[in-house]
Amino acid sequence: MESERTGGAGVAKATALFLWVVVVLALGYGVVRTAMQAAALFA
Repeated sequence: MESERTGGAGVAKATALFLWVVVVLALGYGVVRTAMQAAALFA
């Protein structure tokens, strides 16, 4: 568990940031897809 204390913080922060980016992109993609489908329905 020593490596966790020394170099683990940066890795954990990078992993958390990466997960946030993935989640935000997924949400944005879902919103855009839904908007496109709605626009196609009403067009």
